[in-house]
Amino acid sequence: ARGYSLSIFLTLFSTYLLFNYISKPTNKRLILYLISTIFLLNNYYYLIIAALSNLFCGVYNLIQKKYFKQIKYFIIGNMLAFTSIIPYFVISFKNALSSEFNTWIDKISFDSVFNVIHAYFYNKYLFLIFCLLILINLIISIKYKNLISKTKIKLFHYSLYSLEFVLLSVILISILIKPIFAVRMIMSLYGYILILLIILITSVFDIKKISNKFKPVLFFYSLLCLIFYFKITSPVEYQPVLFS
Repeated sequence: ARGYSLSIFLTLFSTYLLFNYISKPTNKRLILYLISTIFLLNNYYYLIIAALSNLFCGVYNLIQKKYFKQIKYFIIGNMLAFTSIIPYFVISFKNALSSEFNTWIDKISFDSVFNVIHAYFYNKYLFLIFCLLILINLIISIKYKNLISKTKIKLFHYSLYSLEFVLLSVILISILIKPIFAVRMIMSLYGYILILLIILITSVFDIKKISNKFKPVLFFYSLLCLIFYFKITSPVEYQPVLFS
């Protein structure tokens, strides 16, 4: 069987090593990040989307910091890491594109998207609350950025960007090539959602310094995050959520 749990760990581990490298781009840190990327790519082939997300994020941050020499090594290193999955693609490319492969995956639709999202949350309403909390935290991270650690803000923005990148990539592939929008195909989302939840919880300790009027809101803010966390880490029977 595929290492789905390992996929989540490698998503988190590669994210940590990516930010470790961006904060101080040394050869040692780059090698460690590239090793984690090779493991990420070879653990489960759909994690190539997460690896691409890391590549674009890394290049963007290095450009912002004007580490132009390091950008060249970062891109070359990532390209070498991506070559590690060439043997698999040569062997399985035709099978992966075959209409008889993964026929259990539904065609992309509004209902199928929310059915997959249901695997991460109890129901659609908690998902909408989660989105609202993310929006609130995004606004706060912009408005009160001087009161929240820069690393936390960057990690929050990165996780949000990566989550959107993976979702949009899988949706586009499902529309243009063949349906692949299923929970097991986007296991990296568990890692990004977990990062977002941790940031939402720990942000309480930063944001509460702004004003006492935030305290009641932050209490429920943290409580809801904990509910989401236990849902993500607890196996619950899958139930379709239909929007009719």
